[in-house]
Amino acid sequence: MTLFVVTAFLGPLPDAAFSRRAWPWHVTVSTNFISTLAVSQLSRILAESVRSTGELSVSAGAHAAFGPAGEVPVVLAEPADAWRALHDRVVDALLRAGCDFTTPFVGEAYRAHVTDSRDGAWSGIETVSTLHLVLLDGDSALVQAAAPVELD
Repeated sequence: MTLFVVTAFLGPLPDAAFSRRAWPWHVTVSTNFISTLAVSQLSRILAESVRSTGELSVSAGAHAAFGPAGEVPVVLAEPADAWRALHDRVVDALLRAGCDFTTPFVGEAYRAHVTDSRDGAWSGIETVSTLHLVLLDGDSALVQAAAPVELD
C-alpha cells in the first residue's frame, strides 16, 4: 500500500520532489490516504471527481493552531464552504475506489487551511485550477499527477 495526499499548490508548481518538512504553500484537499491502486487509476479518479467544478479562488482567513497541542500554525482557507464541497467530492470518490484515510480529518473534521512555512504565514489570494496527487515516501513528497479543475 502507498500513502498519498491531494493538494492544491498556491503559486507556481514546486519541484516534483521536496521534503515533507518543507512543503510549499498549499491547501490540503484530501488528507493522507493509502491505496493499492496505480497512480494512473488514482489520477483518473481525481480528474473525474473535480470535473465541472470550475476554478476555485482561495484567500487567507483567520489564523489558527492545529495539531494535538496546537503546535502547527495555519491560516484558514476561504471560502470555507467551497473548499469543503471540493474536499467532499474528492474524498467520496477515493472512498468509493477503496482508499483508506489514515487521519480523522475528513468529512465534518476537515478544515481547509494553509500551513505556515519557513516563509511565514500565507496571506495571498490565488485562483486554483489544478489539484495534485502527491506520494508520501518517508521524508519525501513526490508529485505524481495533476488534475485540472475545469468546467465541462
